[in-house]
Amino acid sequence: MKNIKIYEPAMCCDTGVCGPGIDQELLRMKSVNKVLEQHDDITIHRYNLTNSPESFMENELVTKLLQEEGPNVLPITLVDNLVMKKGDYPDNEEWKKITGIAFTTEKEKKDVNTGGKCC
Repeated sequence: MKNIKIYEPAMCCDTGVCGPGIDQELLRMKSVNKVLEQHDDITIHRYNLTNSPESFMENELVTKLLQEEGPNVLPITLVDNLVMKKGDYPDNEEWKKITGIAFTTEKEKKDVNTGGKCC
């Protein structure tokens, strides 16, 4: 069983759809999270500094990274309590290496369907 924990910077929500613009990276992470939650051999938890500050304090590794590197170290992705990525979310290829699950973006889906040509 893989245990994935993502420690994110302070924000109002994890979907990327709040405020005046849509954060595509948060929207992608919401989709990744949704897919991973469907797998029995993977647990995934996302912790937002605004909503779950106690989760940051309870994890000594996360606390240490924040003290040593400051808030720019966030987001931190831990897999089985080992740092897999810090300062950014894993991209789709990194998620594939971590979980064995292939993720594609909407652009990649369109490129497959159109041979890379637009319309």
